[in-house]
Amino acid sequence: MNILLTGATGFVGSYILAQLIKCGHNVTIIKRFNSDTKRIDDFLNIISVIEDHKKMTTSEVFDCIIHAATSYEKSNYVGSEILPANINLPVYLLDYAVNNKCKKFINISTFIAKYKSSAPNRYALTKRHVEEWGIYYSSNYSLNFVNVVLHQVYGIGDSINKFIPWLVNELKTNVKSIDLTEGMQERDFINVIDVAAAISLIVDQKTDNCYEEYEVCTGNVITIKKFAEIVKKATNSSTTLNFGSKNYRQNEIMKLKPNPTKLLSLGWSPSLKLENGIEKMLM
Repeated sequence: MNILLTGATGFVGSYILAQLIKCGHNVTIIKRFNSDTKRIDDFLNIISVIEDHKKMTTSEVFDCIIHAATSYEKSNYVGSEILPANINLPVYLLDYAVNNKCKKFINISTFIAKYKSSAPNRYALTKRHVEEWGIYYSSNYSLNFVNVVLHQVYGIGDSINKFIPWLVNELKTNVKSIDLTEGMQERDFINVIDVAAAISLIVDQKTDNCYEEYEVCTGNVITIKKFAEIVKKATNSSTTLNFGSKNYRQNEIMKLKPNPTKLLSLGWSPSLKLENGIEKMLM
């Protein structure tokens, strides 16, 4: 299958790329000319690379487009900074898909975009908007739009400024203490290896002109506090965890009801238990 993938140089995208290649697909990636390719250097000689998506031609025929590129909300920035990757690019590719007979579009989204309360941040808001675009395009064109809702992804190679690798690093280095919220937020932790396997399986499903959604999760919920305690035990850390010393974020999601039923029906199941996944991160 000929597949176009965005976000391949990122954490989740690099694992998706590796899995697609392992399964024998021909992959073309879209990346910025100045993107750091350290996660995918081993694959650059066997994939095609597009550095300006607006110069894509109709001679490039894809069976499936996977949009995994994303821009996260950071401090001290304006909301418009995340629109190019989170809104403009996927909508451009939706137009490309319907104009060039690409029948399947897989959008990588997040669980924080799915809750009825106010979006916790502008990143989640952009993800909601793309889901709405997908509903519109799948209803009005010959397109199978598949919204893939990722839960709390973790694994080897993630950016150190994200919560999980940051927490692991702080505990490994035995900092004196870490200030945290009370940690009662519920989360479903899913290893990135299992995420990539799920995406690959979804790629292979029969294409219908409709909107579909899969939750990529284990179905097992634990609190952030419990997770931090598991990591502390695994690292044998002497660090003090100061739960309750920080306030929750505005519109924090506290309760979850993850539902992997549709994904499980395809024959997928998570291969790594949380404790085993954490051990791999510590190797």
